[in-house]
Amino acid sequence: MLYPGKYFRHIDPTLARVILIEAGPRILPAFDETLSGLAARDLEKLGVQIWSRSTVTHVDADGLDIGTERLQSRTVP
Repeated sequence: MLYPGKYFRHIDPTLARVILIEAGPRILPAFDETLSGLAARDLEKLGVQIWSRSTVTHVDADGLDIGTERLQSRTVP
């Protein structure tokens, strides 16, 4: 398993954009819907954007595609 901190230690979090992409209707679907909602709320308070019902269709060295939308990224390992 890769340890993300190993790769991202020198990122200024105030300059980062974090997007959690989930193909299903909500994050943490194995948990009760209330807990899933609390987790989503807490992540959003930290500035994480949650894109539910979004499926990654392609990943390359420059980013990823979610359907017809392209997200450029410099952090795709």
